[in-house]
Amino acid sequence: MVCYLVKLQHKKTGLVLYKRGTTKWPNPLDRFKDDKYSIFDITVLATYSYSHESWTKAHTVVNVFEQVLNGLWPPKEKEFNVEKYLGEEAGALDNTGITEFIYLKATETEEQLINHFEMAKKSMWKIK
Repeated sequence: MVCYLVKLQHKKTGLVLYKRGTTKWPNPLDRFKDDKYSIFDITVLATYSYSHESWTKAHTVVNVFEQVLNGLWPPKEKEFNVEKYLGEEAGALDNTGITEFIYLKATETEEQLINHFEMAKKSMWKIK
């Protein structure tokens, strides 16, 4: 299981969104092969991987890591409309994973985002 941090740059407007999430794919880009993500250039910024013979245990550990990130980067307000923000038609992203988008405040940088992810990674314990 992998927890990832990716940068999504909207091809039409150049607007940047960040997304965190989990996937079963070793390469997080495989998770974005769906056509709805073709409106973005996607770059993997950071990953945290955990494998175990028990899928349930691996899934649990990666989800705990994601919850740490949720505490650092709370989701956007529910009334926020990402398609409207990007100038796309309603439903273009099918609401999939929208709560996992990260919107930096004016005082935050991509470097800080990556550093927070890496610090969280260092704090994870190893479960055998």
